[in-house]
Amino acid sequence: MFDFIKFMYSIGGYRNKDVADFVGIGNIDADQYKEITGEDYKKGAA
Repeated sequence: MFDFIKFMYSIGGYRNKDVADFVGIGNIDADQYKEITGEDYKKGAA
């Protein structure tokens, strides 16, 4: 799932909020969020 989310983010298919939603539902973790977006994950920001 991580690779798919990262790819979709890279082509503009997902925004930061979308990626944060995936952290909230447990598909990726906060470290992976940072790897994808370059920003720290802030709980509740989704």
